[in-house]
Amino acid sequence: MIRSIPVNCVRLLIALLGWSAGSFAADGAAGTAPNVESAAVELDPLVVVAGKIEQPLSEVAAQITVIDADRIARGMVEDTDSLLRYEPGLELETDGTRFGAAGVNVRGIGGNRVDIEIDGVPVRDGFAIGAYANAGRVLVETDRIKRMEVLHGPASAMHGSSALGGVLHIATWDPSDLLDRGEGPIHAGLRTGYRGADDSWVGSAIAAAGQGGHGLLAAATFREGHEMDNQAPASIPVDPRNWSSRDFLAKYTYETDAGNRLRLSASQAEREVSTRIRSLLGYSRRFRFTTSLAGRDEDDSRRFSVDYLFSTGGWEQGQIRVLDVRHDTDQFTREERALAPQPVEIERRFRYGQDLTGAEFSLFRSLDWSGNRHRIGFGAEYLRGDIRERRDG
Repeated sequence: MIRSIPVNCVRLLIALLGWSAGSFAADGAAGTAPNVESAAVELDPLVVVAGKIEQPLSEVAAQITVIDADRIARGMVEDTDSLLRYEPGLELETDGTRFGAAGVNVRGIGGNRVDIEIDGVPVRDGFAIGAYANAGRVLVETDRIKRMEVLHGPASAMHGSSALGGVLHIATWDPSDLLDRGEGPIHAGLRTGYRGADDSWVGSAIAAAGQGGHGLLAAATFREGHEMDNQAPASIPVDPRNWSSRDFLAKYTYETDAGNRLRLSASQAEREVSTRIRSLLGYSRRFRFTTSLAGRDEDDSRRFSVDYLFSTGGWEQGQIRVLDVRHDTDQFTREERALAPQPVEIERRFRYGQDLTGAEFSLFRSLDWSGNRHRIGFGAEYLRGDIRERRDG
């Protein structure tokens, strides 16, 4: 069966945020000179997930979790499951065997009710039917994460109906993030590692260069691994699993003398998994005649976006974004029922694809009124989705 479903979404956004400026005035009136010999003060992190514009975390009313690259490096994190393991109210949805990660759960709400964005570009929706077809939501390679922000709770006014449970916003590295470390106009890095939990290896490389407002970045990561190790007794069957993934990212940025910035991003992620499913054999009446069950799953995700960040005409910040995203999933399952009265071999194939094309425009400015400072913003967003689905057997 083949089905193609076009989906159009247009959203108009008007937001008004306010806070008291009294505390700022009081600090200035005190007139105390700073003590240069005092200990360094940790700056309040800036977040964008709450209002689509950078704000100090202390000025945001919603609960937001921020995980930066330094924390990822200290924790030696290699996957999203490990990244969210110790965060209250956050959980990675996964089946633990064949299909792996499906999405993120925020305070008990998951699936497509949590909006996931990578550099402001939405990832595909998840889709599952039966025990043989499951297209999860594609997450970013952990080596690419500069900062991850999670907004707990509904945010549909700013992010649309897909944000009923929360928002997961991932910012990836820009060339300036690596070049600002003072290493000169060129930065290069290599990394390799091994994880015993699933006997996996990783090799990663990243390079950035910049001159005269121009910046280039290229990165690649390769991984190979097997099923997760466990302490189950030998009588409990384990599902043998072999997987590999490849992730590529390229960026070009240009910053004008006025501070306006243009960014072009292109990325591709590929993943292949082969699984022999032993844990279901003889588990229920459905599999009582099944003697062999194996699956092969392939995912391919491509993302391209153009962002232009500017300030003009009294507006603090304006942004224009154009995006094009392509996702494809191909899953093959072979089942042998040698114990059935009439032995049979069943082959199933499931293909699922989702293409997203859209544009976004927004403007923000601050106003002082009645002793308070208010931030006002408005914008419009258009998103078109085209879904392709095919089941064969």
